[in-house]
Amino acid sequence: MIQRHDDSPERDLRDLDTLLARLPSNPRTRRSTDSRDFVVLVPIVRSGGSYHLLYEKRAEGIRQAGEICFPGGRAEEGDASLEETAVRETVEELGVSRDAVATLGRLDGVLTHWGGVIEVIVGTIEEEALRGAVVNPTEVESTFLVSFAALLQRPPERYVLRVEVQPEYLDEEGRSHVLFPAKELGLPPRYWKPWAGPAHSVYVYRHGNETIWGITAEITRRLLELID
Repeated sequence: MIQRHDDSPERDLRDLDTLLARLPSNPRTRRSTDSRDFVVLVPIVRSGGSYHLLYEKRAEGIRQAGEICFPGGRAEEGDASLEETAVRETVEELGVSRDAVATLGRLDGVLTHWGGVIEVIVGTIEEEALRGAVVNPTEVESTFLVSFAALLQRPPERYVLRVEVQPEYLDEEGRSHVLFPAKELGLPPRYWKPWAGPAHSVYVYRHGNETIWGITAEITRRLLELID
C-alpha cells in the first residue's frame, strides 16, 4: 500500500501547475559533479604538402606535467563562445597570433570519467606562424606534428580499465575518511566497501618517444574515423 504524507489536494494542484510552468523548454544534460567544462582546439597544420595534427607536451610544474595534449582550457568571463575560448587558449599557449588560427567546426564533446565534459573545436594554424612563435613555458614544454598519414597507418592500441568508487579511504597516516556513509544510510552492504564502476577504454598512439593517450588519443581517434 502506498503511504501518503500530505493530504492537501489544493496545494498539490498548485505545486503541479508551478512545476509544469517551470519545466525547461530546451533541456540540457547536467553533470552529476561540480566540475567545470573544458574546451580544446584540435589544430590542423599543413606542412610539406600534407596535413598534420599539432600536439603539446605539458610543462613541468603544472597538473598532468609531461603529458601530451591539445591546447585548451576553461572558459573565461569575456569569452563569447566555445570557439573563442579554444582560440584564446591556443594563442596564449603557443604564442601565435590570433589571425593565424581559424576554426572549422566541432566534434562531439567527450564525457570524462570524473563527470565533466570536454568540448572539442577543430581548427587550423598557419605553419609560418608556428616558425616564429615562442610557446608559453609555464604551460608548454614543447610541441610536435604528426601527419594524418602516420596516424592512419597505425591504429591505436586499446586498453580497458575499471574505475573504482571508494566510499571511504585511508590517508598517508592510516586514518580512515568516510566520503559516503553508505552503512549509516541503510544502503545494501555492497556499497559499504569500494565497488567497481563501468569499464573504461583507454587508447594509445605511439610517436617516437612520445605517448599520446587518454582523452587526447580518444579525440584523435574520433577525428581520424571521419577521414578513414
